[in-house]
Amino acid sequence: MVFLRSLIGRLIMLIFTLRYFFTKAAVYEDACKKTHRWYRLKLPGAKAADGSPFSVYVKKGMANKLIIYFAGGGASWNGQTAAAPMSFQTIIEGKEGYYFSRLDNYQELFINGILGKDDRRNPFNEWNYIYLPYSTADFYVGNNEFPYTGTDGKRHILYHKGVENMRRALESIPPEFCRPESLFIIGESAGAFGVVANAGEVAAFFPECQDITVYADGSHIEYPGWKGIIRDVWKAAEDKYACVGEDGMLIRDWFIRLGKQLPGAALLQSNSAFDETLSQFQNKLNHDQYTVTLQALEEFHRGLAQEVREIKAALPNFYYYIANHDKNPATGKTAHTTTRYPKRLYEDRVEGVSVAEWLKAAVINKQYRDVGSELI
Repeated sequence: MVFLRSLIGRLIMLIFTLRYFFTKAAVYEDACKKTHRWYRLKLPGAKAADGSPFSVYVKKGMANKLIIYFAGGGASWNGQTAAAPMSFQTIIEGKEGYYFSRLDNYQELFINGILGKDDRRNPFNEWNYIYLPYSTADFYVGNNEFPYTGTDGKRHILYHKGVENMRRALESIPPEFCRPESLFIIGESAGAFGVVANAGEVAAFFPECQDITVYADGSHIEYPGWKGIIRDVWKAAEDKYACVGEDGMLIRDWFIRLGKQLPGAALLQSNSAFDETLSQFQNKLNHDQYTVTLQALEEFHRGLAQEVREIKAALPNFYYYIANHDKNPATGKTAHTTTRYPKRLYEDRVEGVSVAEWLKAAVINKQYRDVGSELI
């Protein structure tokens, strides 16, 4: 069985490698020479979690409007999780892994969905894009060099440099992106947490832009110890943890903080009602079990319902979309995020509305609504 799994993993790796060879991003050299094409922009001095070089991606459209997209990819909060990074191999073999420690070429294959190079289904197809990969395991707020012992028995450093990488990226964006008429700041999974934590600072890079929307795609994990992780492990700035309460509702507290920073912005959130991935992380944080049990799903769902209601009550400019995409009838699990997955983004619907249609109505047409209330 182990040999067969390894063989399948190698075959999949070969297929992905061949696909990457024909679709890989070009290197950015002073300008985006073509529209609707991704370019990789190197950031001197920026670091991934293992200390390797870090880059961002840019794509030029035909409109003077800008999307900044924060990618997801787990988190690390102690020595055990630091010693268990994710890789293509761990994903294929189903091994325990908590974060991406470096930017590997195959990750470009996941630039899909709302990030697709040229997809006419996408209401934002003509916008300019800045895409921030995620490889610092700190929700983009960290500023620490965390020592840990690896599985090889040697001492290593995990570079929690998320906020520095974000700032370097914003300082290096193409000049033609700098004065957008509209700004749409998106994050998925860990990037959804990062967007809510950092959107105020991101918006400050574009002081002339008055049309701002912030969207968090998959961002609920309830854990009473968040403040300690943000303060002591990730060494984030005080404003990132001073607002965090002791009940574990991190995204609620960050959203309320963001509402004060950007009172004129529209704040959007989508979540999966019984999110398999976030339930697994929440179960690990609270019960030290990296599994998805019925109890874990119920705990996640109950906390999500409470958190969404509390944000809604606190912020008049907050709107949500609760999904049950790809629900497993046997286990009750639902898919994690939406924006990278064309089917979930364009085809799947709740109350007759797809996520793409909901986003278009809010961001472009300024027509806001909550979707999926009965799911929570």
